[in-house]
Amino acid sequence: MGIGDIFKIKQFKEQIASLEAENQTLSQNNADLQAATTELRGKLSEIGGFDYYKVKSMTEQMEKEYAVKQRDLSIEYDVKVDTLKKEYERKQAEAEKGLREQLVQAVAAYLLRRGAFLGMSLDVVIISAIMPLVPGVTFTAAIRDTLNGDYSSGVARMAEAVVVALAVASGVGLAIVAVRLAGGSV
Repeated sequence: MGIGDIFKIKQFKEQIASLEAENQTLSQNNADLQAATTELRGKLSEIGGFDYYKVKSMTEQMEKEYAVKQRDLSIEYDVKVDTLKKEYERKQAEAEKGLREQLVQAVAAYLLRRGAFLGMSLDVVIISAIMPLVPGVTFTAAIRDTLNGDYSSGVARMAEAVVVALAVASGVGLAIVAVRLAGGSV
């Protein structure tokens, strides 16, 4: 879970707010339509005659169609809000999990630096910390896609796996260089 996902959470909140504003506008439109219908009925009752029943029938039909459309839009709105809320909760849980994992890694690194784990090889600890970051599943999926004939997807996944692996290796390498420049030993 990275910083990009935190920005996605903000976008989900904005989408929920937008859908709520849209629902409020639909509710206002519904109230306006009901007021207009009442006014129209009053005018029709003043006119009277044969056309009154025809217009009344058409008005009732339009009201039924509007009610169906309003119900469908309400259902669609509720589904969108529920989907966005679930996605937001999932992203928030992933962010919290990522922060907890980073905190555990930071504490372990601090304890290691202070000598709490005497007798442990620093190389083993570094490799153990890096292994969850290695894009093995992505690499395997890239090979599978390529063998299945989906070359564009295979190349894209392979490029993603290589970029992630290079980023992890660069990050570890820069951290080791920084520690050595600061006078530490790695």
